[in-house]
Amino acid sequence: MSGTNFKSGQKVRLHDEDNVPYSANNPVPVYVGESETGTEIHDYDEQVVVKDTSEDHDYTVTAGKTLFLNKVLFSASCRMFCELKVETGVGTDTFDIIASGFIKAGGESDAIDFGNRPKRVAAGVKVRVSKYNEDNQDASLYDTIVGLEL
Repeated sequence: MSGTNFKSGQKVRLHDEDNVPYSANNPVPVYVGESETGTEIHDYDEQVVVKDTSEDHDYTVTAGKTLFLNKVLFSASCRMFCELKVETGVGTDTFDIIASGFIKAGGESDAIDFGNRPKRVAAGVKVRVSKYNEDNQDASLYDTIVGLEL
């Protein structure tokens, strides 16, 4: 290879995002997933929420499918607290909180992101994003549920 200076016996080390070398105690992350052929879900919600109250955004997984929940994007024109919940079973209307996030000032945005290890949600089960307006006035709160149904 012209223009390349490879030296015999040269060692190369890979590091993670914290600059820690990969080793037996810090293995290289590997994800083997299912086929990416499915229906992309980008379920958007915008609501004006009264100060010191909350509103819910529900998405019900399509019958016969599994939702691979990748992330929830959220933003607000005010201070906001957001909880991501998954129903404990079809039609139970009882939810487990699986993650939460905060917006400290209006105009910010954030995400709850499961990276390459999406949360699996069964057919007929609801995913709920509860958005809490923590500001001193009514405000618009936004979220988008992002995933893949197979």
